[in-house]
Amino acid sequence: MNAYNHGLEARARGAMDLERWREVAESAVREGGEEIRRHFTIVGDATEKRGDDLVTPADLAAETRILQNLRRAEPSFGSISEEFGASGADREYVWVVDPLDGTNNFAIGSPYVGLGVTLSHQGIPIVAAVHEPFSGRVWTAMQGFGARCDGRTIQVNTVPVPARAVIAYVQGYPVSSDETLRIYVALLGKVKRVLSNWAPLLDWCLLAEGRIDAVISLDSEPEDQFGGALIAREAGAHLFDFQGKVAGPTAARLVAAGSTALRDHLLALLREVG
Repeated sequence: MNAYNHGLEARARGAMDLERWREVAESAVREGGEEIRRHFTIVGDATEKRGDDLVTPADLAAETRILQNLRRAEPSFGSISEEFGASGADREYVWVVDPLDGTNNFAIGSPYVGLGVTLSHQGIPIVAAVHEPFSGRVWTAMQGFGARCDGRTIQVNTVPVPARAVIAYVQGYPVSSDETLRIYVALLGKVKRVLSNWAPLLDWCLLAEGRIDAVISLDSEPEDQFGGALIAREAGAHLFDFQGKVAGPTAARLVAAGSTALRDHLLALLREVG
């Protein structure tokens, strides 16, 4: 077998592995979603775990069920999950799990929540599945093979007018209120609308589908970003750090957009903030 054919065969084997892991991830988030829906009508069961971050029995039930599915399918893989922490995090393949993205939304009765499972290989996200349990939608991506929503191929919006763009602003808990205010002021009047939904996984998926035009993300938790950013990138989003350098889903701070003109517009505004 010549080198070219060997390369094709290796890629085919790799694609088969990725597809299997995508199916595992999708099945896991769907089962986790059943727990989220089951707990939705329970009121007053949220507790604080740090600052104003919350945890509910729904988080714990969904995470337990997701991890059981993942470990049954691939017992040799490690895992990092939001509530139960790390197990085998130094292994070559590691599942990254967010059992309830948008817990604060959930606690006040808002259904804008998601679940995410991402598979990383040596720290790089290669497969992702995000589920919105109340609509039933699932977004998935495999590195190098594009992104899908409920099985159909999706793509970012590549032609928004920067001043008419709708963007999502995402921040982790370490970001100061002063920095947040400066960014909002810089964006005010320079784009159509800035969303702050507190469910980053879904924001990334809205970008991937072309429903919104960009995401600005500051210090988001890995469980909230890795899978969503991979889905957006596989749907055609350009990912850059705040200095304008090409970045991947694991970067601490990201500007992501389908349009290079919008990306440049947002980076210029962020440079003004410093």
